[in-house]
Amino acid sequence: MLTSAIEPQQFLAIHQGQLDAIGLPRVLWRQLHRKLLLGQLARESAEFQIEATTTRDEQQQQQQPPATATTARLHHVRYVDSEPLEPNSGSSNAIVLEHVLTFEREQLRQQLSDQPGRPALLHDLNSTILATRGLAVEPVDADTTTASPSTTAMMNEIIRRLWYFANAYSLTLADENGQSTVHWYWYIPDRMGAALQHSPQPNFRSTSFMELTTGRAYTLLWPIDRVECGQTCTVDLLATAKDEDDRRILACAYMPDALAAAYPHFSTCLDAYEATFKASAASYVAACDAALSMATCHESADEAAIASPLRHKRRVSYWLDPAYRQVQEASVRTSDRFVPASRVEDADIVWIFSIMSSFPPDDEQAHERQRNRPRAPSVSLPMLNQFPGERWITVKDLLARTLNEVYGPDVPWIPRTYNLNDEADAFLADYHARPSSAWITKPWNGTRSEGCAISDSAPELIKQLVMGPRIVQQYLTRPALLDGRKFDLRVLVAVKSLCPLRAYTSRSVPCYARMADQPYHSSSTTNKEDARWDHFERHFTVMNYRADVREARQADVVALRAQLDAQHGTGMFDEHVWPAIRRCIRDVLVATVARGDRHAAHTAEDKTAMARELHPTTVGGLRPYARSRAIYGVDILLDDTLTPHLLEVSFSPDMKTPIRLHPSLMAELWTFLYLDEGDDRFESFL
Repeated sequence: MLTSAIEPQQFLAIHQGQLDAIGLPRVLWRQLHRKLLLGQLARESAEFQIEATTTRDEQQQQQQPPATATTARLHHVRYVDSEPLEPNSGSSNAIVLEHVLTFEREQLRQQLSDQPGRPALLHDLNSTILATRGLAVEPVDADTTTASPSTTAMMNEIIRRLWYFANAYSLTLADENGQSTVHWYWYIPDRMGAALQHSPQPNFRSTSFMELTTGRAYTLLWPIDRVECGQTCTVDLLATAKDEDDRRILACAYMPDALAAAYPHFSTCLDAYEATFKASAASYVAACDAALSMATCHESADEAAIASPLRHKRRVSYWLDPAYRQVQEASVRTSDRFVPASRVEDADIVWIFSIMSSFPPDDEQAHERQRNRPRAPSVSLPMLNQFPGERWITVKDLLARTLNEVYGPDVPWIPRTYNLNDEADAFLADYHARPSSAWITKPWNGTRSEGCAISDSAPELIKQLVMGPRIVQQYLTRPALLDGRKFDLRVLVAVKSLCPLRAYTSRSVPCYARMADQPYHSSSTTNKEDARWDHFERHFTVMNYRADVREARQADVVALRAQLDAQHGTGMFDEHVWPAIRRCIRDVLVATVARGDRHAAHTAEDKTAMARELHPTTVGGLRPYARSRAIYGVDILLDDTLTPHLLEVSFSPDMKTPIRLHPSLMAELWTFLYLDEGDDRFESFL
């Protein structure tokens, strides 16, 4: 409700854009203002009643002894006023529903735990919200006040089932520096909102509404068809779906029985998904073999072709993107060979933060090859820090598509990955077939673990799409541990050339480990009763960007080697782990190059046919360019058998930690990449 008596005109001036966007009929705007002003929120009343429906299962259960009977009552909202509701008229009604719970995903458990009336709240959520769709958790002890295993298990299951009811809205908030950030909030409707039944031909429409003077959100409900006394009130829970396939997928996020019903169809989609990528992988075998053969054949013509045009210059000018200067410039300047240019146009090396959408035309580009090899570049244009088609290795959905196309869907070092925007049907079949698995969703182009969510709940996973495009990967629940904590490895990869492929890592800082802030207990994932997928500090390792973490836990390669050897035997890291990581990264690079070569060749042969036959997101790949060099951050997770699994590849990796470990690292990398010196400081991945 409104905290002050603002006039209708002022209310409408503040909210007109929002009201137009959500589609609330204008004849109801003043009525909405009045209801908010007077606090007239809809609950069970003379107009609406919430009624329980006895299901067939309940009728059978009533014949059982009371001790074993479990009721699963479905509820609905019935309009009981004698005056019918007419849409888009003064006799209509703008119904305002409260939210019983509003939360950020990471804070839901803590929010429930810290409530003074926690047991009563859990009981209320269970008996009044979950029960409306037959999802109540039994047994429920409203008097329980301690976090015993039984109450923890009950809370886990209540949280898991609440996602069938959750919806989200976003707010754009400015921080103390004036930077705007989008924050997403989830909410659970009140009992009346939860009891609204779904229908593809609904008589009501519902949407969230933010009352801006108080910052409080509500759900608005209004009739879109004539509603007579005695009719059930229905809404279309799947209204945001584009087509029937989308509706079938989205139904699994709202309706408990939808996944089992749609599984035969989804299973067919999964079969097609696997067959497509297996056939594609078979067609790439020769291309990958050729790329590897060229990469391991160090002919003099190849070395001359990839030689840097700057290698004979005593002083090399550079322009460093301001985003890099604070961390990287001091490291670059540890060598007197590199001097800053006053203008980007005067620089020999241009090192920029954003991915380039186009590259300067050049009659000596790497696409024009002699004996299938690039020509050496001149010095007329600057050297760059990225290759064309960079997004095909650094954007998660495109990297997953590349690896699936080249190697198929079942490579041991690639977690099973689906694009939720295009492959949700195949994912849901896989999810249903492996009910004990957990999955992680990630934004296509996110960084620093922002926007990621781990869950074993299909509704929660599917609903993450409201925040933007996502991939979903099978979550590795049994990782290798350091000091009892989960960790991953950031490997720095320096690429000199794609044709022939030349990729290296620094011997000074080949990799470093990033550890989670809290200990990782295997029971927290293998035991359903203690599963806590929302524990960020336990599951995620990128902690140095969070304000609530005092110091990120990290280990350099020396400490990492010592700990792994101590746990698993002397020589384990050097003889087994590191070679396996090198093979994994090599194969990633080979796949992206092979895909880029194929699509570049097809495009050159018939650009019109390619544009006509293939969706734009299917065309492309990492491509050679004579003036390009690059540094990537490759994230690797080791499982409890020390098998490496690729997580992602980052463009423009954060160099703060590597430079702290080795202050002259950037100067050494640039000397190697752009001046062709210091080979002894680097190790090849090939």
